[in-house]
Amino acid sequence: MDRRRRTLAALLAVVALLLAAVLGVVLLLTSLGRDDTGTPGAAGRSTSAAAPAPASIPTGYTRYDADGFSLGVPAGWKPEPVRPGVVDIREPNSSRFLRLITVGSTASALDQLTAAERQFGANPDYAPYRRIRLEKVSYRSYDAAEWEFTFTSRNSLRHVLYRGVVVGGRSYGLYLSVPDGRWAESQAAFRTAADTFRPAGG
Repeated sequence: MDRRRRTLAALLAVVALLLAAVLGVVLLLTSLGRDDTGTPGAAGRSTSAAAPAPASIPTGYTRYDADGFSLGVPAGWKPEPVRPGVVDIREPNSSRFLRLITVGSTASALDQLTAAERQFGANPDYAPYRRIRLEKVSYRSYDAAEWEFTFTSRNSLRHVLYRGVVVGGRSYGLYLSVPDGRWAESQAAFRTAADTFRPAGG
């Protein structure tokens, strides 16, 4: 009887872990949502080498404390909560924004973004969708991946870069969405956010 109980307990533990992983991916997909033009709610090779600590906030940026982390965002951009764990930092009188996402998940960053892409690419509202890249990235000692793509919404071509980061059993998303014609000038906002990203307690 004791052996049966131990076996049952072990099976229940495995099931619980699997459900937690699935739930994490579902939460990530729902947090993507749509931006005001129709986007979802995040290069290189992964390494285990330690990387520099978060950078200090540069001139022209200000610190923003999100759900479970802080980072630098362009001064003058305004936070607009979307739902629990999701906030957009928007440039006034513009469609450019940074979306900051926090969900609980044990799935890898690449698995989460791959699942998100499948859902997004199958939605005709986002057509034509074009993947530029979807891959693991080297980002400090974190489990991280990036998804870069374009899509058309309201007759406007959008360019998106989404970095997913898994730290301490939680998943964080840094997501930049801008008109494709403003992509080059907008990369500094994403780079600063990534360079200054600091998880709570980190």
